[in-house]
Amino acid sequence: MQLSEQLKNHKPYWADYTIQTLPDDILISTFTVSHYWADSTSINVCDVIGTAHKEYAGKSWQWLLENGRRMPHNLGLLDTNPVYYEEQCKKEPSMYFIKLNDKLYIGADGNHRTCIAKYLFDIEGKSVLHGVTLDEYTIDYSMFNLYSLLKEFAVSNNLRWIIEPQRELVERIDGAGWKRDNYKLKIKITNSKSMYSVEITSFSEFYSLIKDYNKLFKKIRGVYKELWK
Repeated sequence: MQLSEQLKNHKPYWADYTIQTLPDDILISTFTVSHYWADSTSINVCDVIGTAHKEYAGKSWQWLLENGRRMPHNLGLLDTNPVYYEEQCKKEPSMYFIKLNDKLYIGADGNHRTCIAKYLFDIEGKSVLHGVTLDEYTIDYSMFNLYSLLKEFAVSNNLRWIIEPQRELVERIDGAGWKRDNYKLKIKITNSKSMYSVEITSFSEFYSLIKDYNKLFKKIRGVYKELWK
């Protein structure tokens, strides 16, 4: 029996799991504290939970195996060149993955082949897929939550604030076929009328703002008085 037929007749426990959607780009572009890139590395394909591809996100792995637009073509290639999934050199054509903290997603290329690899390796008792390109982002969700809270606070209190998350590159480490960028995050709050601004980097600094804001109701001029005009 050809490998493609074996895959079609095999249904692992995760086959009906929903392929998750890669989160909003604002997390990656704005709230990343560390970005690691490797031109050719290895991943545990069993850890792949989602995709950046809008057409396949929300479907199941079984649906993709049975209905993916290029699945018949890729299953045919599996039968003629199964070593593609086993070899350790860089994949040609490439396979691209995005990792957000501990969650792994398919990036710009490789949806059908990732699905095939998941089924194939489940049959063979394997897990590691070699020679793939990886962008790995460490997201500071606490800063994202702080940003969301500041926006909500400004709206609910009718404050004329411009709230801007900002990211500064503080270190780059790299070598042949890989690099790592480390960032410092902050949030800039500007009064759109007075153009007075402050920068905060933590919830404790936000609570200081709240205490200062509460002084207004006691007619006490706080440290950040220009922010409230």
